[in-house]
Amino acid sequence: YEDKLVLIGLNRVYIFGAEGDVLYEIMLSEPDNAAFFARAGDIDAEGNIWILDGKIESGEGMGTVYRDLRILRFDYEGNITAEIGLDAEYSGVDGEAEMLAGKDGYFYILAGGLLAAFDGNGNKVEPPADPPANYPEDGELVTESIIRLQDGRIIAKQHILEITVAGRNYYHFFREITNGAWGAEWECYEENIGALSASYPAMFLTDGNGGYDLLICGYDVVYGYDLETGERTELTDWTATGLAKSSEKNSIYKHVVMLDDYFYRLGYGEISALGANDEPTSIQGDTISVYRTDKDAASKIGKKTITAAAAVNYPTVLNFVTGFNLNNPYYRIELKTYTDDFMNRESVDRAITAFNLDIIAGKIPDLIFLDNGMPVGSYASKGLFADIYELIDADPDMKRDDYLQNILKTLESEDGKLYAAAASFQVVTLAGKVSDVGKKTGWTWDEYYALVSGKPRGIIPIADEYAALSKWDFLDMSLSIKLPEYVDFKTGKCDFESLDFIELLRQTDRYPTERKRFEPSDLRGGDPLLLRIELMNFSPYNGAAYYEDMFFGEEITFIGYPTTDGSCGSACVFYDTFAVSNKAKDKDGAFAFVKYALTDFQYTVDFNGRGMDTLTGFPVKTDALEKYCEKTLLELSGGQTYYLEGVEMRKPGENDLLKIIDLIKTITVRDTYDKRIAAIMQEESAYYFAGQKTAEEVAAVIQNRVSLYLAEMG
Repeated sequence: YEDKLVLIGLNRVYIFGAEGDVLYEIMLSEPDNAAFFARAGDIDAEGNIWILDGKIESGEGMGTVYRDLRILRFDYEGNITAEIGLDAEYSGVDGEAEMLAGKDGYFYILAGGLLAAFDGNGNKVEPPADPPANYPEDGELVTESIIRLQDGRIIAKQHILEITVAGRNYYHFFREITNGAWGAEWECYEENIGALSASYPAMFLTDGNGGYDLLICGYDVVYGYDLETGERTELTDWTATGLAKSSEKNSIYKHVVMLDDYFYRLGYGEISALGANDEPTSIQGDTISVYRTDKDAASKIGKKTITAAAAVNYPTVLNFVTGFNLNNPYYRIELKTYTDDFMNRESVDRAITAFNLDIIAGKIPDLIFLDNGMPVGSYASKGLFADIYELIDADPDMKRDDYLQNILKTLESEDGKLYAAAASFQVVTLAGKVSDVGKKTGWTWDEYYALVSGKPRGIIPIADEYAALSKWDFLDMSLSIKLPEYVDFKTGKCDFESLDFIELLRQTDRYPTERKRFEPSDLRGGDPLLLRIELMNFSPYNGAAYYEDMFFGEEITFIGYPTTDGSCGSACVFYDTFAVSNKAKDKDGAFAFVKYALTDFQYTVDFNGRGMDTLTGFPVKTDALEKYCEKTLLELSGGQTYYLEGVEMRKPGENDLLKIIDLIKTITVRDTYDKRIAAIMQEESAYYFAGQKTAEEVAAVIQNRVSLYLAEMG
């Protein structure tokens, strides 16, 4: 409002001056049996405070419902000075509603993706639900957010979801709304709007100030956005200052405002110093704080810069960079990413391709955050990466023996070098009833075939937690473990015409063409037979106790995938793999990050293994894993059962956690993936699935195409 920052909370309003001083702290009087909406408040051009309010009704099975909705005007003493009752037929508003008071005298309320307009008498004037011209007419129109520009215009960020046989298509655009009707419209350019999309709204919009129409506020960066050109300009990078993106301690969310030379943002929880020029205002409570950050803070820190790049801006990457920039007194990471939209598979594939092309062209930063779909072995064989073991051996504070040797070994090259390392890992395995698979871990393909053949025809052998696997799912899953048996990246040879691979193709006959939904109770009846599990942490929702009670109804074994020799078929999966360039301009700085990732960062894992600015899996450092186990047991103490979806669940105890640790100790392979080989496999196996070619014919074509691909890689 004018040159002042206004923070509207649940039952109070703060108005700050230009220097961050509190001019007004307004306690809003609350009518009986009413609840203010946390995000549904606004201050208009005249300085009037407006709050959306409604009576609460609740009942068994109905959740919270708001009735008799109205908009209240408050003065600066917190008294109600006006009341506008809304159209009685308007419903569907919940605590996530947004409201803006337009200069046209209308109030605009967004709830559940639907936008409604109300005149000054509370009459509903619903904008037409039709999409703009040149967009699919039969798609679903969703309004994601509403924003008031500096000139007072109100615009809506919208998308249309079109569902076709080929998949989902999203079309993004902005539209002005005035007097309850649509006005001008602007196309959104995907490459510039970043992750502001329906698939994962990791960025949010606020008014621009400072010469821009909008601010695109992400977990790690703020952009200025021009509606007419669709271009964005990076204004600040939170990673450079060491400010965390999305932890519970200092969430940015959508609440970023730019005034003069500062950004103002909201944070949650008790926050310590977050980096240079990040100053809390004079209002700071137990649950919320307002922070003022110099727009040029990154350039004033005075640390040496390490360059880094990642194909995809995953939260795991943000955790790494944020923690390092916050804690290291000498270096900071300057991160380049190729996409923010990590929930969109097409965006991810394009980003990996672009990153690969840059690496091949020699555009290699000091640090590389690797994606599972990248040909890491090929890069290493070309001498692009440094041996991290050499860096560890040269540091007196680090020893190889401090780490889980079997896990690191899965990352080693054939000559025993560690060209890529990871701070944490998860475990993928197959679980089955002890009555079906016995108690020992590991089995052969012959044993798997014997079990499946002994069951009635039509039973689906394997499912994941969401659906029974399809033909392609089974083949893709099997290759993630068996790919090294068929492909030697070092020699450039492959063998897909073996009897083993042909039999693997034939095993897909037992699976449906499409994924098939199932209920957890179906596993109790033996169809599906086995469950693919990804063990991510020690939480009560991820372990033997959980899967026994929720899915199988009896004791289970983490039997793992079948292997040729019957060894452990469980595999580790890495989501935070990194490498150091052999030509790093500042190898000492790059290794400072490696040391942080493999020492201090190892102890940040939380109880559920899912907190931001923490590890996202099991730590690779042995004593850190032990401490995590001990911490979990303390957290779980007290009470032996709990209820989940009406099922009585037992809390995991020491034996349950040791069962996971024992499984971890047996792992000798990692889950592998090559994007190009997977694409070839999916294209050619479709001919076998459709009955158009034999398994032998498909195997021969795959052999030829993969051989050509390996030859291209050199």
